[in-house]
Amino acid sequence: MEWNPDEKLLYAEAQQVMRHLLAAGHDAYIVGGSVRDRLLGRPVGDIDIATSALPEQVTALFRRVVPTGLEHGTVTVVMDHHTYEVTTFRKESAYEDHRRPEEVEFIGDLEEDLRRRDFTINAMALDIEGRLHDPFGGRDDLERRLIRCVGDPETRFREDALRMLRGVRFASLLGGRIAKSTWRALLRQRETLRYVAMERVRDELWKLTAGADPARGWAMLARSGLLRYAKEPLGALASPAPDGWPRLLCALGAVDGPELR
Repeated sequence: MEWNPDEKLLYAEAQQVMRHLLAAGHDAYIVGGSVRDRLLGRPVGDIDIATSALPEQVTALFRRVVPTGLEHGTVTVVMDHHTYEVTTFRKESAYEDHRRPEEVEFIGDLEEDLRRRDFTINAMALDIEGRLHDPFGGRDDLERRLIRCVGDPETRFREDALRMLRGVRFASLLGGRIAKSTWRALLRQRETLRYVAMERVRDELWKLTAGADPARGWAMLARSGLLRYAKEPLGALASPAPDGWPRLLCALGAVDGPELR
């Protein structure tokens, strides 16, 4: 798997981090959005690494480390040109207020770590040789442009209600669709969106609107009725079928650039 010239340094330093972890007897993998985007042929701007090493072990191995999220097993390793979030494999207990896990347990198993993630397309990993680890069929879903939760979708949405907006955004990004079981779970769990801070809702709506197919994403949001359950009122945006939606969506899709949209 090759990287374009702009990404070679990013990937080369990620490999340095991984080699250092492997040499100390730990497992290390590239995970998350960078794996998905690489398979899509999209630019990769940052790389996250998952490891069997505990945070204090990662901290002891590298010269420059920032303790950005120790309670969740995350430290940021600072290399010469880029930084890398390095997170210990973990599984999570019941979630508090449908947003944050009450407890995090550090584990030594990659597959169990991937199991806690939101969608199959985000539950893949690359080892240092570039081999793909894909226990939940994320690559096939990516090729089908299908957004499907890892495991039981209602459980995933109850754990973190923001995942419902993320699912719509990913479907818009891929020009794809949401799996029937995942869509049904979204409709059943949409009231839990009221637990999500409006700043997080705003960020997801901004990313959706700035994406490749905003009209598709907003049409999906309108069909879901999801925004009716936001913590604060969103006026006409919260209506499942307000007057003028078709014209508005057609216009949105024709506008070039996120600020104008």
